[in-house]
Amino acid sequence: GVLDDYDYEPYELQLNAGDRLVMYSDAVIEQANTADQQFGVQRLQLELADHRTSPLGEAVLRLEKEVVIWSHEGRLTDDLSILALEID
Repeated sequence: GVLDDYDYEPYELQLNAGDRLVMYSDAVIEQANTADQQFGVQRLQLELADHRTSPLGEAVLRLEKEVVIWSHEGRLTDDLSILALEID
């Protein structure tokens, strides 16, 4: 991790068929627009909710596109990573 002396707490999560798990780098929520406003967690949640019934790959690509559109003239200021899993 970024911080050598940080203690991470283990966390268990029960996933069921049809559940989706989306993990992302800080660039997703911290990407700023031309008004210096961050994309933010709330916008991320709304974007994912809007595409809840879309195929997972399509939902991830749409999220990536929305972050890029949000950014300064389509240029990201950090590396962007999104990993999504869907449970069968």
